[in-house]
Amino acid sequence: MSRTGKAASRTSSLKRTGDTLSRSRWWTDLSGPELRRLAVAACRDQDPETLWALTEAYFTTYGASGAKAGRHTLRAYRQGLNVFLNHAGTRAVNLLHPARDLGPSFLREREAAGKSPGTVRLELAAVRLLYRALRWAGATTADPFSGARPARDATAPWDKRQPYREEELQALLAAAAPDTGVMLLLGAHAGLRVSELLALVWSDLDFGVRLVRVQSGKGGKARRAVMSETLPCCR
Repeated sequence: MSRTGKAASRTSSLKRTGDTLSRSRWWTDLSGPELRRLAVAACRDQDPETLWALTEAYFTTYGASGAKAGRHTLRAYRQGLNVFLNHAGTRAVNLLHPARDLGPSFLREREAAGKSPGTVRLELAAVRLLYRALRWAGATTADPFSGARPARDATAPWDKRQPYREEELQALLAAAAPDTGVMLLLGAHAGLRVSELLALVWSDLDFGVRLVRVQSGKGGKARRAVMSETLPCCR
């Protein structure tokens, strides 16, 4: 097998195996010329797997969350990147030498397609991350999304995320299995996110002082939530 084939085979295997730190180390261990060569080839072929692997490695190495980035965050960035690559593929975009207005044009198309402001902002973050990774790899100096701004969200966050009313919560609890009821109460009364609920173990619950310890919340941060009067009865 040629050197190029071996490198492609190693890259392919690391897309599927190892943790994020192991995968990022594979990229950071490359020499500068080899890193650039793989990045340029991935852009030329618009290879979503390799471009994501490169982006993930950059994010793990230089991102604020480092190797503690949650899988939901990584999955959201990957989805955003795939949306952009589909856009680039249908319009024959040169990823290394993009048109001047690529960034704003992409955002306007997504908004015109009816995507929510939150979705567009997430996709913008994913593509900016891709181009930071490409510049890190020495594949390009382009930064087509630096001045791109999504349209302002006219709906206030509170209006989009109204909590369940107490009677609605009670109706859900009446129809829920016991374990589902505990999750509903932890979400409604302790404010836990879905990923935090799924990661919770019994040792995180302190019934003596009525606290829920979230070991790895958003951004990898630990926090504590106070139990309501209803939560301790679910023990």
